[in-house]
Amino acid sequence: MKLFTLLVSGWMLLVPASILAGAWPGPAEEPAYSLLDSLIVADADIDLPADAQKMSTALWREFATAGSNLPWSRITVPVHADAWAPFRDRLLAKAEETFPDDGSLDKVLIRIENSEGWSEGNSPILPRAAFRTEYQGRRVWVIVCSYGIRLYTNTQNSPPAHLDHTVVYAIDPETMEMVGHATCR
Repeated sequence: MKLFTLLVSGWMLLVPASILAGAWPGPAEEPAYSLLDSLIVADADIDLPADAQKMSTALWREFATAGSNLPWSRITVPVHADAWAPFRDRLLAKAEETFPDDGSLDKVLIRIENSEGWSEGNSPILPRAAFRTEYQGRRVWVIVCSYGIRLYTNTQNSPPAHLDHTVVYAIDPETMEMVGHATCR
């Protein structure tokens, strides 16, 4: 029985509850469904600059292309689908596996979701990579996200949003300060 419980627990870490409940993306929604297994969590040996302009340039140059060899811009998110949750859940599971003693990524992702206006659901966003790096002697998380823009919102007739934009955030997990930001726009 213990072996069964252990196997089920391990499987649940790999498959977020949102996927099991039939939420977006399901197996038929490609490439989104297969990209859940392509998320990146890693250390980056980069000391980010203090100057805001240099920071933005460094974030874009070093991180924006993370996973860019994959078809992120081909993902379409239907109206009212939660793009954030399944990718967040999978990224957190990967972070737990990669950095078992560092639980700070969850707070950083909540900060992005809530305070950057993404939680209103008008523009779908999903995190595709998380890197731990240094900024002025502190460890920060750099989060790379793909997002789309809806031309009109909150109607069933809205077309799916294509996630063809990229935004990169650098956030100190201790203070929750956003120390840097870069976007394709």
